[in-house]
This record gives sequence, C-alpha cells and structure tokens, in this order.
Amino acid sequence: METMKTLIRIPLTLSCAVVLLLSVSCSTTKQSAPVQTADTYDSTPITTGKSGTQQPTPLSDKQLSKVLNSADPVELGKSSLFLYNMLNTDVSQTDVTYWYYPKSDDVVIYFTGLQVKNYLLFSKVARSVVRQAVAQYEKDFTGHVLDRQKNMYETYGSFEGHYMWGLVGAGNETEPKTSVGYKFVKKSPYFMLTLWPAKGVYAVEAQRDDVASSEKKTYFFTRKQITEMISFMDEDRIASIVRKLSESVSQSDSY
Repeated sequence: METMKTLIRIPLTLSCAVVLLLSVSCSTTKQSAPVQTADTYDSTPITTGKSGTQQPTPLSDKQLSKVLNSADPVELGKSSLFLYNMLNTDVSQTDVTYWYYPKSDDVVIYFTGLQVKNYLLFSKVARSVVRQAVAQYEKDFTGHVLDRQKNMYETYGSFEGHYMWGLVGAGNETEPKTSVGYKFVKKSPYFMLTLWPAKGVYAVEAQRDDVASSEKKTYFFTRKQITEMISFMDEDRIASIVRKLSESVSQSDSY
C-alpha cells in the first residue's frame, strides 16, 4: 500500500515528461532507412573506399564492350547550326540534337532537312580535330585576322568524316573527307565544316551498285553554336556517361 501511495504522489509534470519522451522515441523509429544498393551474387569480395562505403565492382574490358554495344544512344542536348539556302546566297538556321552512341563511341549531330534525316558522326579523332580547330578559330576571331575575301575550307585541318542519311532512318552511309575552316556570309564570319563528295559505303561487293554517294555539304556555326558543340564533345563528359553505364550494370543483381 505504501508503494502505491508513493507512485500516486509522482508529480503530474514528471508523468508528462515520460509520455513526451516515449512519443519522440516512437516517431524516431518510424523514419525510413537509407536506400540500399542491390547485392551482386558472385564470389567477388566486397571492396570499400576511404569512406568505408561499398564500391561497384569494375567491369572487365570485355564486359564493358558488351554493355556499350547493347546500350541505347544518350541524348546530350539540343542546339542549332546554319545551312545554305536553295540559291547558296545566304544561310538559315536549323535545329539539331546531339547524341552519344556508346556502341561506336561517336558523338552525333542529328537534324532533319527536306524530310531527310541527317546524321553527322564524330569519332574520338574527329572530335579532337574539331576542338583544336575551334580553339584556333576563337583566337583568329578575337585577333581580327580572319580573311573576308576567301573561302578558307581547310584552314584548321581535316579528318575522315562519317555521314549517314535517309528518309526513314540512316539507310545511306559515306565517309567523306571533312575540312574545318571558316567563311564570311553577308559580312559575318562562320566556323565551317565541309563534307566533300564521297562514294557510298557497302559491306559486300554485291551492294556496290545499290549504295548512294553523298554530295558536297557545308555546315556553318556561330561562336555560340561551336561553344555548345565543343561542350557536347567533351571527353570527360563522355567518360562520365560510359562510367554510369558501367556502374548501372555493376550494381545490378546477377544470378
């Protein structure tokens, strides 16, 4: 009985404190746990970095090649370029989309003109030439040494290009020499890519008479447009895409 009386004398404020403490404890246990990465079911030991967190198991070259061959193209962003008008007297702007094709390691400029789908593909070597050309063009532009009187087709070099086109998809393919230079159009200078005439690419001799050739094509870029182009061709950006594709496979379950 004395014990009961003692308990009854517990101040009301202390009882409230106990209830509040229990309430906080209960609400804490209801919080969601951090999202976990699925385990990979193989014999590879778990590795940890300096932070102590589990790191994805890197793929072998063969595994990575398989992943890239099966990966879908990745959209890099949208921009624009300029094309000659029908009379070659002026240029008009055309919207384009930049893609990265993991399978072939190409950055692709895609656009539609006259109902034809056009694909300009840039290999790693081609991207390097373009980046160096843009850097020199910027110096020549700001230094006011561009020549207004000439068509400077190959001022900054050339590379083996890759061009595909078609009404439905990329049914036709050539590998034209591509020159990098500049030209003034109505008193304004443009960075210029020129694809020279080239014969169609065919896999076997029997296709030789069925493939289409490509004519000379010229594409013009303002300084803003080439800045965007170079950002889409950045090798660190491309490496980041490849790394994410690799890690997405490394973190998936395999059974």
